[in-house]
Amino acid sequence: MLTKDMVKSSMEAKWRMNQLKMYIAIPGIFLLFIGFVGVISGLQHGDFALSLEITGIVVLVFGLMFLPFVLFAMYKYRALFQNLNDYEIYEVRLDHPGTSYWYRGAIYYTVTIETKAGYRVSADTKPLWSGAMFASFRLDEYNNKMIKIAYNAQTDEMMVLGDKL
Repeated sequence: MLTKDMVKSSMEAKWRMNQLKMYIAIPGIFLLFIGFVGVISGLQHGDFALSLEITGIVVLVFGLMFLPFVLFAMYKYRALFQNLNDYEIYEVRLDHPGTSYWYRGAIYYTVTIETKAGYRVSADTKPLWSGAMFASFRLDEYNNKMIKIAYNAQTDEMMVLGDKL
C-alpha cells in the first residue's frame, strides 16, 4: 500500500518539487531585478514615488504572467497524493530508455509489469532521468537497475518511487 511518506520521498515528488522551485526562483530573480532597476531609476531621476508606482505595476504584470506556471506545478505536486489506495507497488528493471520530446535531454523508460489481476501492462514513466552533469537523477546511475514503481490500474498512471535495488 502506498503512503504519503513514500510519495514524499519518491523520485517523482522530488522532480515535481524541483520544477516548482524553478518556476518560483527564475521569475523571482527576474522580478527582483526589475524592482532594483526601478528603485535605482527613481533615485537617479528624482521622482521616486512615480518610479515605484511604475515598477510595482510592471512587477505585478510580470508576476501574474508567471503565476499560472507556479499554480500548475503546485497542482501536479498535490495530485501525486490523490487516490493512494488505488496504487500497487511493483519492482521493475529500467532497461528500455526513450528520449522525451517535451523535456529536452530527459529520458523516460518503458517498463512492463504483471498486475495483480494477471494482466501484462507496458507503460512509460515520466522523463525523470538525464545524462546531464547536474541532473538530479543521472542516467548512468539508474540504467539497467531495479527500482520500485507504483501503478494505478484504474487510471493507468505510474509513479516512480525510486529506491534502487
